Parts: sequence; structure tokens; C-alpha cells
Amino acid sequence: MSNVLVYSGPGVSSSALQHTLGTLRRLLPSYDVQAVDARALACDPWAATTALLVLPGGRDLPYVASLGEAQRPPHAPASAAVRADERIHAYVSGGGRFLGICAGAYFASAQVVFQRDTPLEVVGARPALRFFPGECRGTAYPGFVYESDAGARLARLALPDGGAWTCAYNGGGAFLDAEAYAAQGVEVLARYPPADAALAPGYAGQAAAVRCAVGAGVALLFGTHPEFPLQRDARSVRESGAPETVPPTDAELRQLDEERLARLAALLRDTGLEATSPHVPSLDSAPLSQWGVPRLTPLFWLSSIPDGMGELLALQSSSARPALTDMPSLFGPDAPDDSGAPLAESFFLAQVDQNDTFILYSGVGTSRSITRAMAEADYSPYLEVVSSGAAGGSNGNEAEARAHDATEVNLHRVPKYVLAFPGVPDAAKGSLVATSSVLPDRSLTPHFDMVAAMRHLAAARERLTHGALASLKPKSGSGGWPVEEAEERIGHTIMYGEVVTSTQTLLDKNPGFLKCAPSGLTILATQQVSGRGRGKNAWISPRGCLQFSTVLELPLSCASGLVFVQYLAALAIVEAVRHGLGEEYAPVGRRLRIKWPNDVYAEVGSAEEEQGARQRTGTFVHAGKRWAKLAGVLVNSSFSGGKEFRLVVGCGINCLNARPTTSISDVIALHNSTLPAGSAALAPVSQEALSGAVLATLEKLWRVFLGGSGSFAPFRERYAAAWLHSDQIASLGDTAPPTPVRIVGVTSDHGTLRAVPVESELTSESPGAWGASEGADAQRGPWIDLQPDGNSFSMLENLIRSKT
Repeated sequence: MSNVLVYSGPGVSSSALQHTLGTLRRLLPSYDVQAVDARALACDPWAATTALLVLPGGRDLPYVASLGEAQRPPHAPASAAVRADERIHAYVSGGGRFLGICAGAYFASAQVVFQRDTPLEVVGARPALRFFPGECRGTAYPGFVYESDAGARLARLALPDGGAWTCAYNGGGAFLDAEAYAAQGVEVLARYPPADAALAPGYAGQAAAVRCAVGAGVALLFGTHPEFPLQRDARSVRESGAPETVPPTDAELRQLDEERLARLAALLRDTGLEATSPHVPSLDSAPLSQWGVPRLTPLFWLSSIPDGMGELLALQSSSARPALTDMPSLFGPDAPDDSGAPLAESFFLAQVDQNDTFILYSGVGTSRSITRAMAEADYSPYLEVVSSGAAGGSNGNEAEARAHDATEVNLHRVPKYVLAFPGVPDAAKGSLVATSSVLPDRSLTPHFDMVAAMRHLAAARERLTHGALASLKPKSGSGGWPVEEAEERIGHTIMYGEVVTSTQTLLDKNPGFLKCAPSGLTILATQQVSGRGRGKNAWISPRGCLQFSTVLELPLSCASGLVFVQYLAALAIVEAVRHGLGEEYAPVGRRLRIKWPNDVYAEVGSAEEEQGARQRTGTFVHAGKRWAKLAGVLVNSSFSGGKEFRLVVGCGINCLNARPTTSISDVIALHNSTLPAGSAALAPVSQEALSGAVLATLEKLWRVFLGGSGSFAPFRERYAAAWLHSDQIASLGDTAPPTPVRIVGVTSDHGTLRAVPVESELTSESPGAWGASEGADAQRGPWIDLQPDGNSFSMLENLIRSKT
């Protein structure tokens, strides 16, 4: 929900980039850690959603050239050219966070002196950032060679509290006389050893890491490489030019690596980030290439209807289905099940698809053994060379890339094990007989109760039938959906995995599996490790975040309404909290608003109330209130002939985590804090209850949507009451300077934003504000219909005129 941007462009070392991304993803699991190039830093509206900007190790001079180049944003005139380094400085001085490592720290200093009087000499001022106001001089240890570890070593830095911190070192500088700049906000975090004969003359005791106050922001600068792992098979360790600095035992090295991560996490927390200190695996676990790689868990398949496996049953009897022995596997063919019998006896079917391989077993009697086998699996067959796009790296040479540790596990290639349970429907539709012989063992799904989720779904359906949304009725059955609301559809079949790649990808990128899946199938997960958001964004989903993807079918007769499906899903989240959870939660739901086109934000108080608290990231102020992102929606569609589109509607909702943005529980707590003394406080909402409310609400809205042939008209009033943007000021990015406009609605035919000049007297209540882009509604303007410019950071920045 908040971004950590790592620069990837000319000069960046491929191994430094890989380790920076890897370490920060481990320490900052609540953030979207992603690579970004100079053009995006110059042109895209990234600052408001970024919690940390990172310049990794590499070469300083290419940074100067690339980040200092004037770039013209798309659709803007030439006079609007901007530079990335100027925007970086504005971001940090305005309250942002910056991490500069090795070359990134040189670049962020006022003066660079590198290898003076050698063929590698680089000397000069760096006026762009000047986060450290003095000179960064290197190399502290001699012997540096670009893209080599000939000059690499482990450096035992001295800490202000008398302790020590061991980090990898390769070519970094020292921040000379850093204590002299204390009055300018410079704090020394670590120093090179005061008595190390290996140091070049003049470096003993000089600062190796500093924290610099920059306006309202902060910069952490390192001459060392705290992002590099300290493990026996790490390149910087195994090829170190100073092997005497490497501890002789793996146990000592592992301890140093734990300290490395813990100290770096503490420094990141001190800047206000939500950082964790992950455990370093034991010595007999996976090698370096797999350390920090999450282990996928089985997908448990449960249905409350007899045909809950859709057309997959047909695959089982197909003569073309793959044999188990022909499939990639995480365990051998003779692996035992829970009772010791061969697992192969419980094999159901396999599906080799475009992106993933699915292997389905009966879950009865196999769940424990398969769960254990997946936790202990060797992922080395799924290692692939990382393509970082950084210059100065491996340049596509696989052997060199592997030598430089530029590999990672492709979790999409790891087989996905699906454990099917024959849920037994009883007389009450949608309920399950809770017998251990047909339901997953709860000890294997400790973070999500699948049966409880189905019960909450049934309860939410009942509330919506008689509650505030009861007036919403479908005109007719459409797309194979029954008119009777008692006949359930969405969520009748669920798959749940504690750790998955992406619920969206498992469906959308596997057309064979998607085609066979029953309409209404919903995949849920506790943690996604490759979650997908809009554009290049990821949906970050630590534990406590509810994420799911649902299969829907949209008839061709409703195709004109495809653009509105994302609006419908966002509206379902808001209405679910207002009504699906129970009317007592309506005040909490009224704090939620839709941020066009596919996000849900929550009111979290004023800017003044935020001061002194654990501040949220990615918030903004509108209409005197502060808003933080709560949820996001992603809709993918596919059509391969036939009479309908297959849609995958993905939702990610922060249910339990108060930071770095906000959550349902956080908003409930804010509501409870406003209640008069003696009033009954609202209870927190479980992920099972939230999933039931959202799925039931989406199901109700979907019936009406199909019954109206894909028209959004039945929802327009509710959507307008739930969105954030009525009469909000935005900028038109295809003019210079950008022209301010005022948002008044959404076009009813294309779903684009409708705006007016700021001086216009037209408002969101004016006739035509929510009308079509052509015909009578269009004549009631002047309207300015807008669309995004394609950036991945904010749909409401750099808007351009719609060409529809």
C-alpha cells in the first residue's frame, strides 16, 4: 500500500540491486518494494505514496548523468521538463526518507573524492542532493575493482554505544569529519574501526554510516553494504579479498547475519518505517539462494455444493491428463501420506498451465504430510537468473549472473498442491457437516477458518436480504444466475492457502484452470508473496490483510459494462462494512470512501491528530479530513470465444494491521474512541467475517448488474455517496503549467472522470455530471472528460483529456 522505491538504472550493480530488493522485502514486508528508473522518478507522481527511496551500490558518475537529465512527462510540452535528482531532493526535504548505499551515498554527499591519483579517480561536487553536507571519500580499504570482490571484506564497524556491527564492504567511502556537521543535523551511526591496519591512511575512526536531517525528512547513508547477506555461499564472502575477516565457523557467520538484519531494521524503524527483524534460518536449512524465500503452502479446496469442482472433474477422466510421474514435484513418488501409505494413491489430477502447475490430491489423509513436505522442499530447481535491467551488471550472461548471486527462486514455477475436501451439504443450503473426515484440520489453517468463513457468508446474505440493501433487486436472471437471492453463487467454493504467490495470478494467468473453475470460485490467502495490483504495482499482503480473487462470468450482452466492474467491487467493500457486517457497523462504514477508480480509503482523523502518533504513510488531506488507503481492487478479463467474458475480481483489504496505512480494526478503534462514556464499543472484525460480508455484498450487486444488462445506473446514487471526489481539485497534466480542474462525476458510458474548469458553477449535483460522453448529457457542459496518463503511482495525478 506504500512504496519503497529502489533506483535501477545506469550505474547500478546487479548484485547490489538484487540484495537491496531482497533485504528490504524481508525487513519491510508491509511495503511494496519495487525497482524504478530515472524517467519514472522525474515524471511520475511517486512522492505521495512512497515511504522510502533508495539509491543502491554501483557507480556514481552514471547516477549523475541519468538522474540529472531533464525529462519531459508524457503529454506535456517541452517546457515542462523536470529532473529526477530535483524531485528526489524535494521529496526528502518535504518529509520523505532516503537510503543511500555505497555509490548512492557518494552521490548524496556534497563532495566526492574517489580513488584520487589512480586510474579510477572521480573527484567533484555533487550539488543535486547534498544530504551529507561534507565530503565522502573512498575507498576506505584499498584494492577495489569494479564488478569484482577482489577488494571486498567484512568490516567490523564501531557503534556509539561501544558495540560492533559487521557489514560487507566493497569500495565505499567515509563521511569525513562528520561530527563537525552535527549542528546541521548529521548524526554518526557507525565508524570504521579506530585501529584496523588494513584501512587506508586517514580513515581510522571516520564515519562509515550517518543519519542526516534534510528539511522535514531524513537520509541514511552507508559507506558499507548492510544489505549484503553474511552467509558462506554469498559472493562477497566466498570471494572476499580479505578472507581473514570472515569468521571460521558457520555459527559465527549466522550470528553476524542476524545482527546485521536486526541493526538495519532498527535504523529503519527509527525513521518511522514498520520494519521487522526476520530470523536467519538454521545451518541445516536451505542454501543462500533460498534463504528469505517464503515457502508456499497447500491450497485447501472446500465447497458447499456437489459440483464445486466445476469442469475439473472432466479432466480427471481425460486420457490426455498428465501422469503424476511426468510432473515436476517437491517430493518423491514414494512419499508417504499421513498414515504411511503412498501419497500417489490419493492423487486426483494434474493441470500444467500457462503460468503454474497444479497437482490435486484428495485432502483426506494427506494434508499433514503434504504440508510438511512443502515446508521442507528444496527450491533449487526453480532458481532463475535475475534480469535487473541495471547497467554495469551481468549484461544477460547467465554464468556471470550466477557467479554474482544474481539469481532468485521463481515461485511461479514451484508446483501448487491443491488438497480437495468433499464438503458435505446438509439440509440447510450453504452449510457444512463439521466432521473431521471431510473438512481440513484447523491446525493446518491456523490463520483462517474456512468453515467459519462460509457461515459468515450465509449470515451476511441473510442480513442483506432484509437490511438497507434489500431494495436493490435484479430485473431478471442473466448470465445463468438465478433471480432468487436464496440461491447462493459467489463463495460457494473456496480455496485457501496460508502462503501463495498471488490469488489473482493463480486464476488470471492460468487460462486452462480458469476455464474449468466454477463461476463464483474464490481463492483466499493469508499472505501473498507476489500479489498483483494495478499496472506495475504489487499488492502487499502481510498477515492480517484479507486478500481474495473471485471468478465471475460476464455475458457478451453486458460487455459495455465491463469498465464498471472495478467500481462495483470497490462499492461492495464499502457497502459490506456499512451493511453486510451488521447495521451496528454502519458508522464505521461511513468513514470509508472510494478513491477512483479502484481503491478504498478510510477517514483517519485530521493532520493535527496524526502528529505524535505512529504516523501512517501514503495519506492525503481532502475536505479537511485525512485519508489512508484501506483496500484495493483489480479486475482482469479474458475472452476465448463463447458467450461470456471470464473475469477475475481481486480484492485486498487490510483487516487487522493498523500501520503503515490503516485497517478495518484501526477504523473501528477510531470510531470507539469517539463514543460517549458508557457506550458499548464495537468488537474487532475477523477476516472470516469480513470475507463473508464482502462476498455476499458483491454477490447482491452482481445480480443487479447482470439483471440490468451491465448498466451502472442502479448504483450511481450509492456510488456518488461513497466516493471521495465530488468537487475535488485535480490537475490536467497535458498542459504547461498543469491546469487545475474540478471533478464532478463519472461518465455513464465509458467510466472516465468528468471535470469542469475550476471557475465553473457546475457541480457534482448538476444534470449531466454523471451522464454520457455524447448526446444530451454532453451538451450540458462544458465538461472535461479525463483519463489517467498510465503512471503506476496515482491515477489522479497527471490526468489527460479522454480520447473516447
